[in-house]
Amino acid sequence: MDTTAARAIVQATYNAILFRDPDEPAWTLDAAALVDGSLTEAALAQQLTGSVERAMLVTLPTYPIGAAIVAAYQQTAGRAPTVAEIDTWAAALQAGTRTIADLVATLTPASPPAPVTPPPPP
Repeated sequence: MDTTAARAIVQATYNAILFRDPDEPAWTLDAAALVDGSLTEAALAQQLTGSVERAMLVTLPTYPIGAAIVAAYQQTAGRAPTVAEIDTWAAALQAGTRTIADLVATLTPASPPAPVTPPPPP
């Protein structure tokens, strides 16, 4: 993964979970960790979901769970969820069996494998 792709993933994940762009130190550090493989997209999502900032967001009565689901779909999958998807995820989130990090991880496409470079000719 190159730095540009990693920065785009960091931005999309922050937007989906914290509903804001990342600050510059986090953007640079998280992107570098994605590039070098020491951080996965799922781990980034889990890290943000477990943050104090996220906990404050989900306790705000003005930001209902359905809006969080819609934001996650729009920022991660690039589309709005269907009514059935909202209902399914809302039930799981409210029951505590799934998290927003699970939703983001489900919607995040797997990174393609790194291209294989053939050895130089003898």
